[in-house]
Amino acid sequence: MISLNPHLTLTVQSLGQEAQPLVIVDEVLTDPQALIAEADAAAFRTPAPGSRYPGLNAPLPDAYKAVVATALLPRLLPIFGVTPQPLPLFGFFGVATQGGADMAVRQAAPHIDAFNLNSFASVHYLFAGDLGGTAFFRHRASGHELITPSRSYSFERARRLELDGFEGTGAAARGQFYEEIAAVEPRLNRLIFYRAGQIHYGEVRSDEGRRLTANLFFGIR
Repeated sequence: MISLNPHLTLTVQSLGQEAQPLVIVDEVLTDPQALIAEADAAAFRTPAPGSRYPGLNAPLPDAYKAVVATALLPRLLPIFGVTPQPLPLFGFFGVATQGGADMAVRQAAPHIDAFNLNSFASVHYLFAGDLGGTAFFRHRASGHELITPSRSYSFERARRLELDGFEGTGAAARGQFYEEIAAVEPRLNRLIFYRAGQIHYGEVRSDEGRRLTANLFFGIR
């Protein structure tokens, strides 16, 4: 049974100079193996065209989405100054199959998921061991860490100009155009929650084990 752990622990970090919250929730589910079993039985496929995900995706069970949306989300939104409210959501299981060295430069560069201030993303780590966590960045040219509606056009234009024709690796692009401001270590049954406009990158070491995550996106239309 997929259920929220009443003994979970919740930590809030402040990201970079813009001090946006990053919420880290440990021991999220009472029995994470129940969710992992759902993933074991799921049909994984190549992501839809346009996806940056470096691997395979499968649908998340409705029970998991309901638990996060109804039991966890109302506890998280006030941290961001947002009144608890239902938000449209979608998501997927992800199994990374490409390490950073195997990704195209655009795929390996930091990105955002959306720029609406009331849009959020979560990553739930469903593996043990250090197969790669999540890092957050400041865009060097603009100084931005969170991309908002007013910043979105100039950021996407600058990103396109920086990466068009860039001949180095994804790691070189991250170092040249971005500054890391925080990194979260993965831990089995740890979930992170942040604004979808936060510049980030999923660190993947896929050749060392099965990097399984549950990824959810809230308020993204």
